[in-house]
Amino acid sequence: MKQFSFALKAFARCLVLGLTIFSSATVSARTIRVPSLETYKFLSNDPPRSLRMYYSDYLSLLAQRCDWQYEYVDLGYADSAAEANETALRLLNEGKLDLIFDVTEQDSSAKIFYSSNPSVTKHIILVESYKESDFNNANLKRMAGATASASPDSPFQQKLLEEFSARNGLNLRVVLLPLGRYIEEEFIKNGIEACTQTLSFPVEEQKIIQKLGEYRVFFASRDKGIIQALDKGVSEILREDPLRFATMMAGPNRGQAFYLGNPSEQEIAYIKDHSPVHVLETNIGDDLTELLNVKNEFWKKVSSISGMDFVVDSVKRPDNTEFLPGISEIPQPVTSDSKKGGMGLRCTNAFYSVNAVLICAPGHTIEEFTTSLQRKQGVETTESIAIPLDMMNIVPFFRERFISFDAKPMKSVEECLRAIATGKCNAAIINHTYLDHLFKLGRFKSLQKQQKAVYDVPMCIYVSLDRPDVMISILNRAFAQFPYNYYNKLSEQQALYARDLLSRQRNRSIMVSSLSGILILFVICVLFVVIYHIKKLRHKMEYDDLTKIHSLNGFEKATGKMLRYKKGNFLLTELNVRDFSFINRIYGTEKGDKILISIAKQIMQCYGKHKDTVLGRGYADNFYIFQRIQDKESSCLNNMESEISLMQDMIGKSENIHLVIKSGNAVSDGSESLKILISRAGYARKSNHDSMVENFSVYNEQLKAQRENEEFIENNIEEALKNEEFMVYYQPKTCLDKQTICGAEALVRWKSKDGLVPPDRFIPVLEKNGLVGKLDNYVYETVFKYMNRLMAENVPLVPVSLNISRLNYNLKAFIENLNSLVAKYGIPKRYIELEIEERFAGANDDFIKDFIERLHREDFKVSMDDFGSGSSSLNMLSEIPVDIIKFDQRFLHHAEYSQASRIVLTSMIKMVHNLGKLTVCEGVETEKHVELLRSVGCNVAQGYYYSKPLNERDFKYYILTH
Repeated sequence: MKQFSFALKAFARCLVLGLTIFSSATVSARTIRVPSLETYKFLSNDPPRSLRMYYSDYLSLLAQRCDWQYEYVDLGYADSAAEANETALRLLNEGKLDLIFDVTEQDSSAKIFYSSNPSVTKHIILVESYKESDFNNANLKRMAGATASASPDSPFQQKLLEEFSARNGLNLRVVLLPLGRYIEEEFIKNGIEACTQTLSFPVEEQKIIQKLGEYRVFFASRDKGIIQALDKGVSEILREDPLRFATMMAGPNRGQAFYLGNPSEQEIAYIKDHSPVHVLETNIGDDLTELLNVKNEFWKKVSSISGMDFVVDSVKRPDNTEFLPGISEIPQPVTSDSKKGGMGLRCTNAFYSVNAVLICAPGHTIEEFTTSLQRKQGVETTESIAIPLDMMNIVPFFRERFISFDAKPMKSVEECLRAIATGKCNAAIINHTYLDHLFKLGRFKSLQKQQKAVYDVPMCIYVSLDRPDVMISILNRAFAQFPYNYYNKLSEQQALYARDLLSRQRNRSIMVSSLSGILILFVICVLFVVIYHIKKLRHKMEYDDLTKIHSLNGFEKATGKMLRYKKGNFLLTELNVRDFSFINRIYGTEKGDKILISIAKQIMQCYGKHKDTVLGRGYADNFYIFQRIQDKESSCLNNMESEISLMQDMIGKSENIHLVIKSGNAVSDGSESLKILISRAGYARKSNHDSMVENFSVYNEQLKAQRENEEFIENNIEEALKNEEFMVYYQPKTCLDKQTICGAEALVRWKSKDGLVPPDRFIPVLEKNGLVGKLDNYVYETVFKYMNRLMAENVPLVPVSLNISRLNYNLKAFIENLNSLVAKYGIPKRYIELEIEERFAGANDDFIKDFIERLHREDFKVSMDDFGSGSSSLNMLSEIPVDIIKFDQRFLHHAEYSQASRIVLTSMIKMVHNLGKLTVCEGVETEKHVELLRSVGCNVAQGYYYSKPLNERDFKYYILTH
């Protein structure tokens, strides 16, 4: 009892300590009132990731970025998402909430500020109701005369469903039914065959018949500062990992993101013309006939969703064959053009994963085995792996990772295990579930303590038919509708391992002890568990589970002590792996974790034994080194840079990966807090984030001034836009043939109360934090308003070039806004030219093409600005469908003094003309420049020779006189 009392007291002290640390860590955070996430529990039709789970993760990320903590406000009971959102909006307007989510921009006319990025996209889909049907999106005519439901709370749903029925001539009977607890009973009662739903996440079990439409929802607040902080935080997250929110949307247990889309006409025609398709599945004997049952059920599901009939052909696999021609199952290749056995693979997305275990023979370890294989690259190896016949199709997965080995096919798992137990094979690859069953039965006890490595092998479908790209698209769309873990659940339903479980039950022996003995043992165990968990909790609070060095909490605690009790100068170094999220996606989180562990080991070896040094791991791939420095600052920093560079090379070579470690450093005399030092080191590191050469930065006066400039611009941009401090100037363009004005470029200048702020000082900052779109919109409206006044005064208009400062990935919203402004001021579109910079073209050529084609369909002309200033290839001239090419001024200045440069300029202008595009040259400053451009055939000139950028009054005069 004394021990138990002592344990309880120790546990209580630990709990008080934890609460104290927690409260002290959050005292400075701003409290934001948000709706209780429990309100959204009713959204049970959104598994495996419900809306509340998604917003919980979203809010946690924002809390880290914005230094927020949350107070959750109960909204009361809600029957639907619409009712919950209506309540949240009312409480926001009453001042009882600070931030709400899941709201459209049209939900209120009050003074509410919305986030720049949508919080989620809502998809309106038509799914089968309570029973399986033969409806599918490849043959909609089967739905003719069917009964479908829509929500009475959503007129948008009703409109889309009616339009869908009319568009396809289906004559659907529409019934309005609210989604609720007893919806299945209502479906049966009303004969509902299809149901319209508005979802943010993949559906489970229900088959999607057609996507009807979509719309976006946003975060909203009456506090502009909250939205600004939120926008900044979201921009930082997307810069570090553009797919972060898409990954959250998919969830940790789903292999692919939420994919919704209707089949193309080409796919529908292919389904009609090529059904049925034969699928090759291996028959490995009577021992696993259940496996073929699983395959048959699986392809029935694919047929039901896609509308294409699939017939399973069972063939016997030759002993040494790792894959079959036709449509067959293989591991997902590392690269899309992987070759197996001399055949090029065309593969679908992964649709399930095999948990395979690599287990070595006694006397060997996993590390020794894999190292041995890799050491013998290119040399015939003697290592052999035993593999059951039913798993031969996953051998290519291991061949891509283990370089070379001899695969020994065996008839059963037991035969594989006997082979490594007797030394006939060096290792075996076995199904994890089956191996676990055997070990629990007490079989192969000598192997149970052998080191094992578990691999998650993503499986896809190999297609070798004609038009495999169409077939792959059809299959991927079907796989995206599968419920989570569908294939493995199907295996369980077909009792794939039932016989092993029965055997296990027959052979299990149960030990029965007396009641008093059990009670005594229970009390002893409880005492040990309490003591163990107290120690574990204390350790977990201060140390990172993965890397075994200080967690952020432990790091802050240890460095806080040093700053309080030690005197002198200190150096804080922040380390970060460049593109770590990319490494996780391409190589897997297991590889990412190994890299993090290696970094922790290296900094432990370099600094762990140093006196007055603390090491810690922060968020994700951030590491911190805090040390008291005795020597000169420059010497210490030089040593640090060398050691980080050496560490980077060693780990990269060890893991066979190109690794770049970025670092930021902040030096202090001990007067600044740790939070300030972490902020400075982080800023220094991010300052060279885009550099491919500079990986080591120190926070100095220059970075301090740069940071203050960014903060000044971020804090004043909204007020500057409101006060119209941004001025638009117009630099004329001159037709070289006629020497008359033929256009102008709109340029923006910021005349702040503190003086003129040059564009190269504020444009990069606005692009970095995502606010440049607001400036673009301000410029567009200012220009159109000015052109409207010119028309009213009967002043001739000339085309004006407007810059698109960054790519707007929401094409629909961008074009709708632009068309709205054009219509508002009545500007003919022939007088509007939109400029994109060359640096955007190389970022995403497919997106750029689509962007420009959409603008062309809306009758806008598009030019490429600063051509020749970047690193894009000449192929871009033919691939990017712009109307006008603006040559960078460096072309002109080089051609003035270099015959070779003049030949290049002449050839390029001729090439552009042959492609049917106009040419403009910037930076024209002398008469010699004009003559040169006329001689090489350039169409238009722009520069100070003709005119500097002019204000509205002077530009009007220039038009009238030129």
